[in-house]
Amino acid sequence: MTDDNASDDDGLFSDILSEDNPDDEAAPSDESTKGNTVDPETVGTNKLSDIDYLNFGTFTYHLRRDNAPETVCGLSIADREFKSSSRKPDLLDPCKQCHGQSSRESNEEQRRQFRAAIAEHVDTVAPTEASPGEFSKSELLAIKKALPTDFPTFRPTPTKLRLQLSRAIVGVSNSQSEPAQFDKKELDALNEALAGTDVIPREPAVVILTDDGRIRRTPCSAFQTQHRGGKGTNRIHLHEDDQINAIYSYNPRNQLYCLTTAGQIYEFQGHEIPVGSLDDPGIAVQDSLPIQDEEAIVELLDAPDIGYYGFLLTATADGKLKRTGTGQFENIRSTGIIAADLSESSLIDVGWSDGESDLLITTAAGQSIRFREDEARPMTRQAKGVAGIELDSTDQAVSLSVLPSDFDGEILSLTQNGYGKRTPVGEYRKQNRYGRGLVDINTGDRNGPVVTTRPITSAEDVIIVTRQGRGIKVPASEISTVGRNTKGVNIIELNPEDTVAGVTIVSRS
Repeated sequence: MTDDNASDDDGLFSDILSEDNPDDEAAPSDESTKGNTVDPETVGTNKLSDIDYLNFGTFTYHLRRDNAPETVCGLSIADREFKSSSRKPDLLDPCKQCHGQSSRESNEEQRRQFRAAIAEHVDTVAPTEASPGEFSKSELLAIKKALPTDFPTFRPTPTKLRLQLSRAIVGVSNSQSEPAQFDKKELDALNEALAGTDVIPREPAVVILTDDGRIRRTPCSAFQTQHRGGKGTNRIHLHEDDQINAIYSYNPRNQLYCLTTAGQIYEFQGHEIPVGSLDDPGIAVQDSLPIQDEEAIVELLDAPDIGYYGFLLTATADGKLKRTGTGQFENIRSTGIIAADLSESSLIDVGWSDGESDLLITTAAGQSIRFREDEARPMTRQAKGVAGIELDSTDQAVSLSVLPSDFDGEILSLTQNGYGKRTPVGEYRKQNRYGRGLVDINTGDRNGPVVTTRPITSAEDVIIVTRQGRGIKVPASEISTVGRNTKGVNIIELNPEDTVAGVTIVSRS
C-alpha cells in the first residue's frame, strides 16, 4: 500500500501520525541518511532527502528514504497497510535497525566480549567496564607483560605503552590523542596477541630484493653460521632467471623507509613485508608495498619513527652527498615524496645520522675518504647535494658509512669476487670533504671492484648473498683484521660467473 492510497481507517495511530501536528520535528538531514542507517540524533533536520515515518499497526515506527519500496531496515511495503507521515511521531518507539542502533549495540556487545576475553588472559584487567575499550595505565602495563614477547624498557606512561603495543601487535594503531582507548578491532587484536597470534617478532629480519622486483622477509636465524671461505650452504631460491639485487637487515617492529629509482621516499610498517623462507622466491614489490609500478627500490632504512634521528643522508654514484633534516619527511604521503634529485646520477647508499658523526665514502676502485658530516650543510629534499669525494673518470662511489663519534671498531671492506677484510677505524684519518681520499683495499683481477664498506665490531655477524642465490653468515671475528691498502682474505667462495650482490651486518644471535 502506498502513501496515495493509505487505509481510510485512521485506527489507533491516526492522531500520533497526524501530519498537522505543529510540534513535531522536521525531516532529517542528508548527512543522517547516507548508507543504510540513520542517526537518531540528526533525524528531523533534513531538507534535501525525503524521509517518511511509517507505521504498520504496531508501537514502533520505521523510516523510509526517498519513496523507496522498503524501509531503511529492509521491510518491504508492498501489499502492506501502513500510515505515513513526514514528521517524527513522539509516542512510538523508533525501529532500532532503521536508526542503526542495533548495529551499535552489537558492536558494544562485541567490545564487552573482547574485554572479557582479555581479562581471562590478564587477571588484573577488570572484565567489565562502562567503557569496555578503555584501560587504566596499570591494566595496559599488565597486558604488555602478559604478551608472549619481550619489550625494551620504557617509561610506563599510557602513551609509551600504546606505542609499544602498536609496534608489537598487528592491528593496533599508535593513537597519541587517546592512548588508553581501543576500538573493537584493536580489542580483538589484543585478544589474539595474548593468545600468541599476530605478534610482530623482535628478532631481526633480512629483506632480499631481486632484479625482477621481488621481495621477501626472512628471519636472520634462517641463515646458518659458517666458517669464512665456504661456498655458502644457505641456498636462496629465485624465480626463473631472476637474480639477487640487494639485502638489508632491520627490526620488523620499526617503520621502514624505502628510496626508489625516482628519488621518492615511502614509509610503511616493517611487518608489512611478507614473510618467506629461503625457498620462497618472494612476491612483486608492488603487491605488498605502496610504490609506483615504474619505480624500483634502491635503498631501505628502518627507524622507530622518522624523527628518531636528526638527518637522512643520501649518496650518489657521482660522489655527491646530501644531508637533510628528518623534519622535512614528517608528512610522507602514500604516493611518496621527493627525497633525492636523481636527474644527473643514481642513488648508491643512504643512512641516518645525529649531526655529530663522521662519514666514510668509498669508491668501486677502492678509494675512501673520511670527513666530519657537518662539512656538508643541511639541504632541502629537492637539492642535488655537495661533492663528497673527488673521482677518477672511470671510478664511481659505491658506499656511504656513518661513523658515530664514539665508534672504535673496524671498517669491513667487501669486493665483488668475495674477498674482504677488517681495518681499524683509526687508520682512516679525517680529511676535508671533496678530496681524493686514501686507498682502502686493493681491487684488481682477484678481488674485483668494491661492493661496500661498513662499520663493524667483532661481536657481530656478516651475511653475504650472491647474485645467483648463495648465502653465507660468518662471524666478524673470523674475518682477518689488516691494514688499509691490502687485498684481504676470501670470505665466500663463488661459483663461476657468480658475484657478490650485497652484505648486511647483524647482531650476534
